[in-house]
Formats: sequence, structure tokens, C-alpha cells
Amino acid sequence: MLKKEFLDKVAENAGLYKYQAYMFWKAFEEVLIEELRQGEKIKIDCFGTFYTSESKEYKITNTIAKNSECQVPAQKRIRLKPSKIIKRKLNSKGIEENE
Repeated sequence: MLKKEFLDKVAENAGLYKYQAYMFWKAFEEVLIEELRQGEKIKIDCFGTFYTSESKEYKITNTIAKNSECQVPAQKRIRLKPSKIIKRKLNSKGIEENE
């Protein structure tokens, strides 16, 4: 599913205009990125927790051109730990759970 299709469904389900769903998405994205850059964790109840982790620096060896190596620098990675509620709903087979 593409972002446009996703936002169209969100707008339809929430009874919003498409531009309102888009404006919410842009604001959510900006706040999320800014907070993650500062090293904050963002916990959204009944959804999950966004956080960052640091990848390690590593080397890639090219097997075609022997003795050729490339350094890949360490980077921040975004992670999402889904909530137990989301996991239960995802794994339930059509049975609605009241929470």
C-alpha cells in the first residue's frame, strides 16, 4: 500500500478530508523525526514505541575486484516496538478482543 492509499483510507475511516489526513501525517512525521534526532523515545499507547539504535561501522569486501574494501559508517536506525494490543489484534483470527 502506498502512502496516498493509506492516507485516503485514514481520511475515509476518520471522516476527514484528504488534505486534513495529509496535514496530520506531515505534522506527525516532523515531530517524530525531530524527537528521534534528540534521542527521545515516542510511546503511543495501544500502538507502540518508536526509538533509535546505532548500527555498527563495518567493512564490505568486494569479491570481484580482490582486495577492495569499502567502509560503511555507523548510522542511526529507527525502530518500532509494537504494543501488546497491536500484536494481539494482528494475530487474532477474526475474534475481537475488548480492551
